Amino acid sequence: MWTEKYRARLIDDISSQPVVKQVMRSVVQGSGMCNTLFHGPSGTGKTSAAHAVCRALFGPRLFPDRVLDINAGDESGIAMVRDRIKRFSMLMLGAKDPGWPCPDIKVVILDEADSLTIEAQSALRNLMETSAHNTRFIMICNKITRIIDPIASRCQLFFFPSIPRGAIREHLLRVLAAEGLTDPNDVLRDVAGAAGGDMRAAINMMEMCRDGDHRSLDRRAFDILTGKPPSGVILGPSHRETRVWSCCSCTYTPML
Repeated sequence: MWTEKYRARLIDDISSQPVVKQVMRSVVQGSGMCNTLFHGPSGTGKTSAAHAVCRALFGPRLFPDRVLDINAGDESGIAMVRDRIKRFSMLMLGAKDPGWPCPDIKVVILDEADSLTIEAQSALRNLMETSAHNTRFIMICNKITRIIDPIASRCQLFFFPSIPRGAIREHLLRVLAAEGLTDPNDVLRDVAGAAGGDMRAAINMMEMCRDGDHRSLDRRAFDILTGKPPSGVILGPSHRETRVWSCCSCTYTPML
C-alpha cells in the first residue's frame, strides 16, 4: 500500500509539524529524551514521527532491540502493560552501535493510547515511575481527553494539527512522480482538498484514483469516491425529469 511505501522514514521527511521536528532533532543531538505524548487528528504524522526519532537514535540494527511498538487498539488491557511492557523494561541494555547516538534507554511506542482502559493506564503510570532509569514512552492518541491526568502530566505534550492542503499536495506530487503517473485533469488538487488535512487519507484516495492501466489519475474514480455524480447526470432547474445514477450498491437520485 502507498501509505506504507511512502511513509516518512526520516525526521526531515515528515510533512509540516516544524515544532515537533525541531524538538526531535535536538533529542537526537543529545539534549535528552523524556516521556512524550503526541496527540491530534488522524493522518498528521504522529506515528511516523515516533518511528523516525527512534530510528535516528538507535539505527536500523538496534531498533528492534531498543524499541517496543504496541498498538493499544489491539491490546488495551492491563495484562499487556504488566506482561509485555514491564518485561521489556526489565531487559538489560545491549551493546551500542557506534554509528548512532544510542542513549542508555529503551523506548516504548504506544499507538492509539486513548484505547487503553483506565486500569491499564493506572498500571502504566506506575511503570513509568519504576522504569524511569532506562525506559521512555512515546504515547500516541487522537483524543487526549481519554488519557488520565497522571500520565499526561508525566509527558511532554505535542499537538499535531491537520496538515495544510499545500503540504499535502506537495507530497502527493512526489508520490505521483515516483509512481510514474500523470494527472491530466488535475485530480490531485481535489484529492488534497477532500482529504481534510489527513495525509494518510489523501494517499489512500490517490491510490484508488488510478485508472485501469495505472498510467494516470482518473477523474471519474475520484467522483465516485467522494460521492459526486458524474457530469451530465444532474439537469438544470428547467428540466422536470429525474435521472437515477447508481454505482455498486449505492443509488443517487437528484431532486430536481
